[in-house]
Amino acid sequence: LFDYYQTIKKDETRYIFQKKIKNHPELYSNLKQNEKKKTLFDWIHLVKGIKEKQNDLRLSEWTALSFTLKIIDAIREFRDQKVISINSLLNKDSSPDIYIHPANFLIPSSLFKPFPETWNDLETAMREVIFEIRPKEEQIKDERYQTSSLNSIFYDKDIVTLYGISIIMIQLLCRKNSFPWVWNLSDRNLIWSKVITKQLTENAISSFSQLIIQSCLSARNRETLLFNSRNISVNDITYDPPIIHSLDKLAEEITKTLNILRQNRISVEDNSPRQLIPVSLIWLSNKNNPFREDNNE
Repeated sequence: LFDYYQTIKKDETRYIFQKKIKNHPELYSNLKQNEKKKTLFDWIHLVKGIKEKQNDLRLSEWTALSFTLKIIDAIREFRDQKVISINSLLNKDSSPDIYIHPANFLIPSSLFKPFPETWNDLETAMREVIFEIRPKEEQIKDERYQTSSLNSIFYDKDIVTLYGISIIMIQLLCRKNSFPWVWNLSDRNLIWSKVITKQLTENAISSFSQLIIQSCLSARNRETLLFNSRNISVNDITYDPPIIHSLDKLAEEITKTLNILRQNRISVEDNSPRQLIPVSLIWLSNKNNPFREDNNE
């Protein structure tokens, strides 16, 4: 319903639609406009329509990763403020504590005003930016941002959250709010690696960001986590993506990547910012590399 609403252009039709969705209070509340806050969905929609410019920092990988760190901070803050009931502890409630979706994250409207034009100004501005999560009763539940039971070896709230964050990372990096039709399949996890291969290789994205995303999406990594939790040694991960098992580990890997990107910045004529894209030849040549196309395809 949320995706359909975004395609409606006539105000009259939107009004009728809004009356219809009052039976879905979380969606109705989510679609209400807030003058001081916009959503991450609005941001992705904005950058999607921007013509590619090398010096537009809104389109940079550094900005997308910085936004992802803000998402992690917002989730931490939301969880810190959440009151856990005794019943949920006794019953071992396995429902997600947060539904991941771009429209569930509120971001400052100031980001939509003139955006920093230099790396230093961007870093200074980002230090002041705070993302927020909508109250649970306003959050959109979209199963495309959750792991499928077909591909989940064990349930962990952080693992489920990491999966959703990685999809938003793809949307930020690729500047897309939509994905191919296969994303709507109930067994999408079984073919998801091919979908991200196409999405990410069509954009200028570093090997480090690609492998972070692969780690969060990978059933192979969830399998490794399961083995490690049972003290079973796994020796086939030397050149695999980093094992990301928590929000803290994800934040650590993103921070490392931001530092690598920072070391590969250059300024050209008129101090116009440019970003060199670091690529790992070791990972690209690895037979387990999910981004390498098979010769038979």
